[in-house]
Amino acid sequence: TVVRGDNFVFYFQLTACLWILASFLDNIDGKIAKKLGQCSELGVLLDIIADNILRSCSWVACIMMGNQSNHKNMWLPVLAVLSISIEWMTMLSTQLLAIYQEKEHWKDVNTTNSNASEMPWLVNAILRNNFRSIWGGTTMYGSMGCAMVHFGHMNRDLLPKFILIPYDLARYVAYFGRVMAFFVETWFCLE
Repeated sequence: TVVRGDNFVFYFQLTACLWILASFLDNIDGKIAKKLGQCSELGVLLDIIADNILRSCSWVACIMMGNQSNHKNMWLPVLAVLSISIEWMTMLSTQLLAIYQEKEHWKDVNTTNSNASEMPWLVNAILRNNFRSIWGGTTMYGSMGCAMVHFGHMNRDLLPKFILIPYDLARYVAYFGRVMAFFVETWFCLE
């Protein structure tokens, strides 16, 4: 049995709602900036920093939850530190080097030109059409949602019973997507 404080359910729900709101606003602000033609290198960099902070906080919440419950796993802190580290290293290796070395931004790499032949098949499939494919969508879902989905898994007794089977499927897809994201991030760091 998991022992929790009186306000735990409230904070669990608040955390989930704030995470969903932050993810939604992150998606909307990018679309509005593109529509209004107000994109800038600084805006792109700040967006990626905000994404990394959101994901880092999600992993920290998982670790804190694991320390306060019967979900104490040796692998969770290692996975969290690895995920947080690779995300920040990827940002540094792609964003800052693109700015200082005047290289093409990774989102602007055309996966149908000669650059595609230099990429592994999976990286090319994920980046194709700006992540608008089954591979890209799964990778983005895993990258952005894996920690929060795992946080929900550690608190599955708070989830409605009818959602558990679809939730487990969504959780495994998030894990798979995070592994694919790790592959792409590692490739960009080593490239």
